Amino acid sequence: MLKLARRQCLTTAPEDYDYGWARTLILNVATDSRGRSMRLVENQDDWHFNQQVMRYGSGLHLTIDRQIQLEELLEYGLLKLTDNPVHIHRRTFDFSDALGWPDERLTRLVETVEEIQAIDGLTLNSSNGGLCYSLEVRGDNDLFDQTVTQLAEFEADTGCVLNGKANSILRITAMDVHVIKHLRTGNVVAVIQSRPDVSQEQALVHWLASCGLTEKATSQFQCDNAPVIPWASLAKMFEPIAG
Repeated sequence: MLKLARRQCLTTAPEDYDYGWARTLILNVATDSRGRSMRLVENQDDWHFNQQVMRYGSGLHLTIDRQIQLEELLEYGLLKLTDNPVHIHRRTFDFSDALGWPDERLTRLVETVEEIQAIDGLTLNSSNGGLCYSLEVRGDNDLFDQTVTQLAEFEADTGCVLNGKANSILRITAMDVHVIKHLRTGNVVAVIQSRPDVSQEQALVHWLASCGLTEKATSQFQCDNAPVIPWASLAKMFEPIAG
């Protein structure tokens, strides 16, 4: 028997109906009396859950959000659980220290990400400037486990010289700022941060990877240190208003 947890429901609505707070847990978990496939959806909080259920209803999609309703429909044969539900597997990876890794390790991460993103049957999206990744695999347990193993190798922080409290302080205070320029247009396309021991070329390669580009694109961009405006110049630019 399928049990609906809090803020979960079954619906025939397509995923296009979902707000950003909803996520599908299982596809094709059941079929209704008209043969329509139903999926199991979960929301982050009660308010968004109620809004989501109303949105499904606005499209006249069958939505079951109460356990007693689910059990009654199953009992009367108006709903049937399928033999081939598709579970959606998700995992996030945080490589916040990647810009402080040795070049060889960072290059291996970039190459691994590119290889994984080329695989059919999964999605691997980046965020935080390519330092975090979200993996989603639908139904293929072996593919999910294999991909997690590949990426989990890089989660161990081996690129930092300092340890403990000193290392935490370094992460917060010692950061260089770079600007990425498109060489043909001269436009600034990004502003990024990196550890002081990371070269401009290395920072550029990692930024390109976060955009889904390979090292071949380095010839189209330039990474420079962000200009620093001294306090003396600021004093001349912003003179106090006379009273």
